[in-house]
Amino acid sequence: MKRFSKKISIALILLLAISLVMTACSNQQANPEGETEPDEAKTRTIVDMAQRELEVPEKITKVFSVSPVGTIITYTFDPDLLIGWNYDLREEEKEFFPEKYQKLPNLGGWYAKNTGSTEEILKAAPDVILSMGAVNETEISLAERIQEQLNIPVILIDGELTKLDKAYEFLGELFNRQEDAEKFATYCRNTVDEIVQKAKDIPEDKKVRVYYAEGPDGLQTDPPGSRHTELLDLVGAINVADVGDKGGAGMTEVSLEQVLKWDPDMIISWNRGQG
Repeated sequence: MKRFSKKISIALILLLAISLVMTACSNQQANPEGETEPDEAKTRTIVDMAQRELEVPEKITKVFSVSPVGTIITYTFDPDLLIGWNYDLREEEKEFFPEKYQKLPNLGGWYAKNTGSTEEILKAAPDVILSMGAVNETEISLAERIQEQLNIPVILIDGELTKLDKAYEFLGELFNRQEDAEKFATYCRNTVDEIVQKAKDIPEDKKVRVYYAEGPDGLQTDPPGSRHTELLDLVGAINVADVGDKGGAGMTEVSLEQVLKWDPDMIISWNRGQG
């Protein structure tokens, strides 16, 4: 192996970078008859990215996500919407967040083998819950179960990397902040397009062979086409992992002998058991 590199999840860093160059504003709506009515009492019907009809508050001010992907995109859109994290932030992650957001509570979540803290989530009283990731029957079923359990609308958002622009546009509709959303969407669209164009020009013999190391010992990974490694596919790298796609949390077990046989040029490592 020619090089070794340890990096925090690149897809999440991309989302965090977006938040550094964008600002958010808020809208307020008045009763057309001139009498003030609490926004919380008003509702409207939306269609999420799984084509499910849901009734949500007219004005959304508090958001929780069932997994870190939705949590981070909410943070980039407007950190003041976020009511909590899905796990305790690590020291190396805290540098990306102002202190006030570091102190948000850990409410757990429904991802990998984790389960959300229903009692604490109910105490925090989010207006909506986001589920960002794959849009399939398994995720729809999970969303319906959480929604029934908490009596809070659970909204599915497509988390595919190349569809981040669509995800931001959807959030713009959800939060009634379309102008803000379009700035994020344009940034994502332009960035992905630029990467795709540059990747096309990489000769096959110049493409970097990468092993994506997951888990505490680095001996778990995901193959080409997995949501966990889609960034490698996007940039034109060769994912050396010749394993099946487990779906869901992924993280297929491999041996050190397999990694040595694959002979990657580079190892990208995501730590502490998360992929």
